[in-house]
Amino acid sequence: MEGLQHQQSSILERQLVQTLLDEVWPRLSWTAQSRNVLVIGCATGETMCLDLLPRLPQDVFTVAGDGRPEMVAECVARFPFHNVGYITVDFGAPDIQATQAWNLVPYTKIFSFFYLQSVRDQNQVMENIYKLLIKGGEAFIVMIIYTAVDSLYLALSRADYWTMYVQDYRHFVTPYQLLDDPADVLRGFLEEAGLRIINVECREVNFTSQNVSVIREGVRATNLFHSRLPAELQLSYWEDCIAEVRTNGKLISFPPNDGMYHYRYNALIAHVMKP
Repeated sequence: MEGLQHQQSSILERQLVQTLLDEVWPRLSWTAQSRNVLVIGCATGETMCLDLLPRLPQDVFTVAGDGRPEMVAECVARFPFHNVGYITVDFGAPDIQATQAWNLVPYTKIFSFFYLQSVRDQNQVMENIYKLLIKGGEAFIVMIIYTAVDSLYLALSRADYWTMYVQDYRHFVTPYQLLDDPADVLRGFLEEAGLRIINVECREVNFTSQNVSVIREGVRATNLFHSRLPAELQLSYWEDCIAEVRTNGKLISFPPNDGMYHYRYNALIAHVMKP
């Protein structure tokens, strides 16, 4: 398994995906011979099925993969589409040719939202994307860098009552978290894999809502340790997360006359082609 990740798509994430797909879609080419599309990290399927699939050409077949069998099972149950096949795959594996992802190669497009940031071997996963694409095929990748996540889990790991659940958090924090120029580092991984850069950027995103529960869900969706928490402890854990996020400046509540809550994070965005 490539690491613990969020369990479901949040409104914050889906809003970002919709914006980014609006931007990139006019620049995508569908002239490559293959009609197969690969989604890396389907999670519970909301972003893929509600935001991506309606945009795809009707004759495209989509292969949706995730490293977590429980996520794949949920997708199969919730979105049993005839033009989508679900697979369980470690996309950071050094032998990607031995996985189910290889069954329908090559792919004309690869999309990945909020998944690849937790893969420790970024060199390997970018090489795998190169291998999976057809010549002239494109990949569009979005990786979220939660600007305060390292300090959030560090603070929680120091609390006696949470230590046993989050003490190994550093193993799961994205390798891009503390870099001065994460976009430049990602660009290096992509170029080393042989991919041609169309666009790589690190974008600051500020999500605003009058409903604090939407912001809370954004924090909840980023949580790395959801599956470890006993049900009776989850509520108090979320409250501690929210309190810490408020303290370190990631969540801002303006004065009552504004009534808005602001949630800030950085997104790594890459659009590349296999030459």
